[in-house]
Amino acid sequence: MSKVTCKQFARGLWVSFFWAAGFLVVPPSRAAEPLPALAEVAVQRGEYPLAAHWRLEEAQRSGNVEDFSAAARIAYDWSQYTTLAAIADAWLRRDPHSEGAHRFLAVAALELDRRAIALRELDWLLKQSYTNTDAGFQSLGRSFSELRNHAGVAAVMRALVARYPQSAEGHLQLGNLALAAGDAVTAHQEAQKAHDLGLTRLGRMLAARAQVVIGDCQTGLDLAAPLATEVRDIDRLTEAWLMVVCDRGAEGELILQDLAQRSDQKAAALEALAGRELDTHRNELAGRHYMELAKAGDRESAQFGLAALAERLGETARAVVMYAVITTGRHAVDAQLRAYRIHIETDGLNFADRVLDEFIFGNPSLRRDVTVGRMLVLADHDAAEAALALAHRVERAYPDAEEVIRAEAEVLVRTGQIDEAIHRLEHLLDRRPDDPAAQNALGYTLADAGRDLRRADRLLTAACAQAPNNAAYLDSFGWLRFRQHRYPDAAKALAQAYRLQPDPEIAAHYVEALFAADAPDAATQVLAAALQRSPEEAHLLRVQSAHEQAEH
Repeated sequence: MSKVTCKQFARGLWVSFFWAAGFLVVPPSRAAEPLPALAEVAVQRGEYPLAAHWRLEEAQRSGNVEDFSAAARIAYDWSQYTTLAAIADAWLRRDPHSEGAHRFLAVAALELDRRAIALRELDWLLKQSYTNTDAGFQSLGRSFSELRNHAGVAAVMRALVARYPQSAEGHLQLGNLALAAGDAVTAHQEAQKAHDLGLTRLGRMLAARAQVVIGDCQTGLDLAAPLATEVRDIDRLTEAWLMVVCDRGAEGELILQDLAQRSDQKAAALEALAGRELDTHRNELAGRHYMELAKAGDRESAQFGLAALAERLGETARAVVMYAVITTGRHAVDAQLRAYRIHIETDGLNFADRVLDEFIFGNPSLRRDVTVGRMLVLADHDAAEAALALAHRVERAYPDAEEVIRAEAEVLVRTGQIDEAIHRLEHLLDRRPDDPAAQNALGYTLADAGRDLRRADRLLTAACAQAPNNAAYLDSFGWLRFRQHRYPDAAKALAQAYRLQPDPEIAAHYVEALFAADAPDAATQVLAAALQRSPEEAHLLRVQSAHEQAEH
């Protein structure tokens, strides 16, 4: 599945990476001008590469550690990872033992998917910067969970943990990262190792989550059931979530209701309850629990849920006002994009653009993530040219942002510019040959267009090998099998993708595969359930219309 979704990405670890010196083009010296001030002006104008280059130039001129640190901070804050690599490299040439430089080097390597360099730097940090290995793995693992390149981070952590096989915390953190990257088998293996090395409760709960993702719900739920001697609210919350995933939602809701009454997980339980009720169209109950969530202190999540409920009920004027005030936190990007979509549909594109531009001006740190979603919203509303122009502008601001290229390629595909989309994705794969997201994007595009299916097979097989439980990659692989007329294999892969992520586009692919595999009853059942969840989704309506016409 090539579709790029707009997600919030929290900022965590600040660290960095080495890149070939010849790749970086530094602007000519401006000895008469105060470069830090120029850099600040460049930031205000959204010219982040220029700001980072000027900061690097100042640091190289002065040789001061403080200037290198400031340059690295600018580059990191504005996602200029290639420049961050050059800054850290120059910094380390002056001070090979600078912990800050090694940290910046590691994070840039991870975000650029330069795995060997990241491994080298992280090994140095483990040996030099922590009181013991377990403390180091705990700190690194928690920071890594906030980075964007999940598969690359998991691969590097796997190699790092192999050097310290007796670290229980290392195995636990690797398991968590592997699960986030879509590799539940590795997560389960590492959970068992952490358990055996002494992290009994945490290892067991990680194993439970991994088993459910793999598809063995009963084993997962058996593991998740808290032991009588160590009943913790956080574990009961996990058990409730797993019950919902395993189609035992009524039992899960009972646990959530209890936690919502009296526990240190009250807010999380209320949000989970309200979200479940929203998904199952119990609108009045959802509204009530979102109001309780606001009283419990999580006003942002409550506001987002109530806005989504208002949108569901057709109260778009109320919804857009509620979305608009969510400007910080994990819901901010999604809220602003939902408001943008509503504004386009009710007030026109020009007005919607002005409102979103004002938000970005006041919240420049969210520009990158908002822009990816904005491009796809524009494409959905027949404004592909505006989406592509936006892509070109944001690529200049964020030259290392691979998700912008993937979004641009999707827009190009929608406008019939298949060759150009493939060209852009080939360029991305050249930069990130081991990145499953890049492999998946090109593989899906080739498969969907019926181009070079053998190469698409190699790319998607490689992506799924790194992340066998990633729903998007399984969807792409299943759709490839559909294009190859291997319909039972397609249905099998798409069933797994849909179980992991009941997305309407995956559902549409799954229904098509079931019809082609001569399983019309199952296809009709899946289609009806998906339409009940998303009654106005275009992919589902298109599949429904096509098969209704075929029957007549």
